[in-house]
Amino acid sequence: MIDTEFNDLVTKRVQALNVLVSAAANTANSDDYGDMLGALRLSELAAQQARNAIIREARAAGDPWEDIALALGCTTHNARTRFGNAH
Repeated sequence: MIDTEFNDLVTKRVQALNVLVSAAANTANSDDYGDMLGALRLSELAAQQARNAIIREARAAGDPWEDIALALGCTTHNARTRFGNAH
């Protein structure tokens, strides 16, 4: 993989994790339950994006599906089926 493509994957991971941290902080710092729930939903979406970005990055770095599945707590087949086209 070309270094710029890998760097793009790293950038996407960092951005997703930054959104996750920000949303989590907004959840913790709000006094309004509706705002908390909205921030929590954003946290959930950001966590999904971060997970997908990390999986794409791991695959680009050559990590096998077996290692990714172990980290996710699922079978290799399940990981490949569910995240093989992570977007």
